Amino acid sequence: MNLKLTGILFSSALIFLMNPAIAGIQISSTRIIYPEGVDEVQQTVKNTGENNQLVQAWVDNIYKKDQRKSPFVVTPPLFKLAGGQANVLHFISVDKTGSLTKDREQIFWANIKSIGATPAELSQQSKLQLAARTRIKLIWRPKGLDKHSAAEAYKHLAFSVSGSRLNVENPTAYYVSLQKFAVDGKNVQAPKDTIAAISMMIPPFSKMVYALPDKNAKKVTWNAIDDYGNGTPVQEKSL
Repeated sequence: MNLKLTGILFSSALIFLMNPAIAGIQISSTRIIYPEGVDEVQQTVKNTGENNQLVQAWVDNIYKKDQRKSPFVVTPPLFKLAGGQANVLHFISVDKTGSLTKDREQIFWANIKSIGATPAELSQQSKLQLAARTRIKLIWRPKGLDKHSAAEAYKHLAFSVSGSRLNVENPTAYYVSLQKFAVDGKNVQAPKDTIAAISMMIPPFSKMVYALPDKNAKKVTWNAIDDYGNGTPVQEKSL
């Protein structure tokens, strides 16, 4: 393999891994809400490119240390998607051990992995196949969580200062995904010891602790991401 070809393949691999949409796979939403009692929840994947893609889909637990079998299956789990074509993924609850919560939301990873066909012009020179995995959140929502609605949960967050730390308490049964989060106009940074993708999610009936950007904090402003991936109106409170 010559240096020019190596450079082309390396650059292509970087683009594919950084942005799966460029590689041709498009997903219909940024998160999946799975309400208790439904038979299934569907998600559409589309191959916007010209080459065939091999697509694999599955659900796993969001924490690596949680080795329990996922209470969800995806059908079809593996399929070929031709250029310009779409397919529907069916997410189905198969909880037989009672691992799904009844009093609060629970979060999982929905994984969609795609492997693109090797371009014809490179097939004689390299067998490299490019792969990418997209992860979106699957949120299990039990019945009867009506004390606070999911859309209003972010408004009920409680903030308090303890030394150089900002405590954020979520008294609701819903996950709150913060989008904008600032103290006196300075962005609050995610904790380094927390999984990046959930570092700005406040779990149900739980507390998260963040470093204060300014010890003389006076006001906190925040909003959240709703079920459709949109930002909610910004709220503010005095500290």
